[in-house]
Amino acid sequence: YISFDEAPSEMIRNFESVGIKLGRHVKSGRLLMRSIHGDGIGTDEQLLRIRRLIRSHTPKNLVIDPISAVTRLDEFTGMASIVPRLVRDVKEAGITTVFTSLLDGHGIEIEAS
Repeated sequence: YISFDEAPSEMIRNFESVGIKLGRHVKSGRLLMRSIHGDGIGTDEQLLRIRRLIRSHTPKNLVIDPISAVTRLDEFTGMASIVPRLVRDVKEAGITTVFTSLLDGHGIEIEAS
């Protein structure tokens, strides 16, 4: 689980508030939760960080929450450049992936299979 917005402790607390207990899975090593903050780095560095996490953990499943956070880096060009490359990477690795996105009212739609 990779978050661009929240620290792992915040994510665990928020999930537990709705009855989803993730702490034991994190402690056992089955669930890796990381926060990647993009302050001052470009989308290429964001992609490299995600790729490093994927290589080091070799997940079967991946959640990136929210992928729309990369738009803060390069306005709307950031998402267009990182999403297709990331989708290709996880497909090639056979990783089932869920991307969340925050709606910002700009009407941008991105679809990936």
